Amino acid sequence: MVLNVSYLTTVEISEAVDAFRERHSLNEIPIDFDFVVENDLNITVLPLGNLHQIAETDGFITNDFSTIM
Repeated sequence: MVLNVSYLTTVEISEAVDAFRERHSLNEIPIDFDFVVENDLNITVLPLGNLHQIAETDGFITNDFSTIM
């Protein structure tokens, strides 16, 4: 799989974040990350105990982008 990633300026990132927040009605802090990811982006959040001890990482997304561990 090849990912074509565009590099964005700080202004472009800020504009993209503002558009995302508006599109998903995220106007309150704190943002319910799990709710947004699962319901708006259709990505499953699957907590794994001891992931850091097992894989020496704090988290990852599966190669099909369907689940965040």
